[in-house]
Amino acid sequence: MYSERIRENGAKAIVLSLFYIVLSIYTLVAKAQTPETQGNYSGAAVSFQTRAFTLSSNIEALDGLHVIQEGGQAGLFFGNSKVRTHIGLVGLLYSSMQVPRTINVFEAEAGVNYYLLPGRTFEPYLTGGVVMDNLRFRGHYLNSEQVNMSEPEPYLGSITAVDATFGGGVEVGLLNTFQFVHLFTEIKYGVKVFGSASNAAFENTTVSDQLMVGLGLRFGILR
Repeated sequence: MYSERIRENGAKAIVLSLFYIVLSIYTLVAKAQTPETQGNYSGAAVSFQTRAFTLSSNIEALDGLHVIQEGGQAGLFFGNSKVRTHIGLVGLLYSSMQVPRTINVFEAEAGVNYYLLPGRTFEPYLTGGVVMDNLRFRGHYLNSEQVNMSEPEPYLGSITAVDATFGGGVEVGLLNTFQFVHLFTEIKYGVKVFGSASNAAFENTTVSDQLMVGLGLRFGILR
């Protein structure tokens, strides 16, 4: 179990390092834009995310478990100077090393950002939307028989959770001339709307107190 998690987190460390290098290059070569910039944005977004939530379950190994996850998301980004839409097409997160259970999350998301100071180099914004998470559980805790802990953890089942999200962030314009490159960071809170389970074992397993923090880039064409 731990060897798998170490390999996963090693791969994440490499990707995070590459992402940091890309951000550094953009910051060094891009020209900060001080005047107001108006226009329509069409492009994409990539981000790294950290997420925290609490599980409630009739499964003793999961009940009350505080989960911290790390991963990334890629999607689309478009809109005008005041209102912009973001759609997360592909998202994948893994349990951090301090979490004793293996839980992988596949996510899709859609939301709208409202910019309080549109067209500036620093653009604070409010955000709201919907996120759908599929949490996939692996482990040996549903098996009452003695198991070989050195074997790969089997897949146990999954739950799907739909949350309404709201929060805020700030977007920094690194480039705003015909093309745009924006660095952003944001924090969001999730409120449960709907949930379902793949099998009877996880019917009473739910997610609550979901907090999401993201850091990434939005880039594309400015018209």
